[in-house]
This record gives sequence, C-alpha cells and structure tokens, in this order.
Amino acid sequence: MRAWFVSLALLAVAISATLLSDVIIQSGFPDRPRPRDLLFELLPYVGWVRYLTLIALVIGFALFLYYAVRHEPTRIPEFVARYLAMGWLAGLELALLRGRDS
Repeated sequence: MRAWFVSLALLAVAISATLLSDVIIQSGFPDRPRPRDLLFELLPYVGWVRYLTLIALVIGFALFLYYAVRHEPTRIPEFVARYLAMGWLAGLELALLRGRDS
C-alpha cells in the first residue's frame, strides 16, 4: 500500500511540475522554437495524419496498461517511478540543451 501512495504522490508532483514549467516556459520564452513534427514534414498537406501520432500513443499506452495490470500488477509502482524518472530526465535534457543554445 505504501508503494502505491508513493507512486501516486510522485505522479501528482510530476504533473504539477510539468504544468508549472510549461507556464514558466511560455511566459519566459514566447518566441521559442517549436519541436519538429516528422509526420507533418513527410506529409504536409494531409491534415488527418497528425492524429496518427495520437492514436499510436493511446494504443501503446493501452497495451502497456493491459500488460501491467494483467501480468505484473505488483510492479506498477515501479513502472510509474521509472516513467516519472524518464520524464524528469527528458526535462533536464531540454533545459540543458536550451542553456547550451543561448
């Protein structure tokens, strides 16, 4: 039970930190460069293609959730902690790259 509480607490902290950092970035860097979208670059005139990425992400997450709940329910807190660590490291990487470019 304690592992679930820690995982949910980490999830709440990660969501709050993500939203706060998004607000700070938007207010501090209004002219920041946008990330490239590979599907849009490959098919710039096909409007519905942008939803393929969203569909792929939703299906991938659903498959992972099914696997975790069905086959590894005791490891769900570990999965959540790893996901949060990856998110924090990606944010750190973006911050370091932003600092290098300025």
